[in-house]
Parts: sequence; structure tokens; C-alpha cells
Amino acid sequence: MYTLYTMLHKYIHFSGAIMYTLYTMLHKYIHFGGAIMYKLDTMLHKYIHFGGAIMYKLDTMLHKYIHFGGAIMYTLYTMLHKYIHFGGAIMYTLYTMLHKYIHFGGAIMYTLYTMLHKYIHFGGAIMYTLYTMLHKYIHFGGAIMYTLYTMLHKYIHFGGAIMYTLYTMLHKYIHFGGAIVYKLYTILLIIHIIHFNITV
Repeated sequence: MYTLYTMLHKYIHFSGAIMYTLYTMLHKYIHFGGAIMYKLDTMLHKYIHFGGAIMYKLDTMLHKYIHFGGAIMYTLYTMLHKYIHFGGAIMYTLYTMLHKYIHFGGAIMYTLYTMLHKYIHFGGAIMYTLYTMLHKYIHFGGAIMYTLYTMLHKYIHFGGAIMYTLYTMLHKYIHFGGAIVYKLYTILLIIHIIHFNITV
């Protein structure tokens, strides 16, 4: 066996991990390890970096506009020109942002809204009001993440298959999906209809 390997210009050196040798032979394009998908992504021009936080990678791809963390809302506000800084007292921050026009009192919320030319009408969803104040950039709903993405020039259309959206964004290089089977059935249905029409 030693002779065989020297004959092959010592390309393959047998050891406990024969597969490692195979990969180095393939121009080291693929390095198998604990995260094979990570290697796949680096191969795809490093467009997609799989890891423990796939959403974090998605955001860094979007010009690092969104930095996911323990406080997603904090990131959203820093993105909006750092107008709002979330903390232990979000309302206090909101008021300091308004040039310290409002001094805390017994009816702080009433004062805030009357000062803003009655633009904001208090309701069950104070956060919705906050967003309408920010030039209606963000329309709060059941899916805050959907709103976040529509704000980013509708680059990402959030849905049941977030990965499908990620790949379609990458110039449709990768046609993924949580609903790939659905797509397959759609194609098969079209073929079936065409075949049926031809038969008839």
C-alpha cells in the first residue's frame, strides 16, 4: 500500500481520517467537520454563513443594518438614526428625545400627546403610536419582524419559509424553501393539466 501511495505522488496519505485526504485533494474546497453546512456556505462565495444564529448572519448581509441580540427592539431604534434608545425606562428616553420638553408629572402620557399636536391618540397599543410618530416608517402588527424587513426596502419578505426568502434575495442562486415540496407539486400539477389537455 505504501508503494501505491508514493506512486500517486503521495497525494493520499492514509490515516484515521481518509476522508480528510479526499477533501484536500479536491483543492481543499470542502472541509468536513461538525458544520458541513457552514462549509457549503463559504463555497457559495461566503454569501451565507450558517451558525448558531442564522438570523444574525442575515442581518450582517443586509449591510449590518440590523444587529440581532437580546433586545431586537433596541436594534430597530438604533437603526432609526438612534432616535430612540431602549432601556429600563423607555418612556423616559422618549421624552429626553423630545428636547426635554416634557417634565415627568402625574399625567405624563397626556402631556406627551397634547404636546405632539394631538398627532398621537392613546390606545391599547402605545408602541403602535410610537411608530406612527416616526413618520409611519414602521407599522406595528402581529409580526414585528415582517415590518422590520418591509422597512428595509422590502428586500426580505418574511413568511413561513424565511430561508426561501434569503436565497431568492441572493439573486435566486439558491432555490431553497420550507415549501420546496409545494413548488414541486405546483410544477407536477401544471404538467398534469397540460397532459390532460393533450389527451382530451
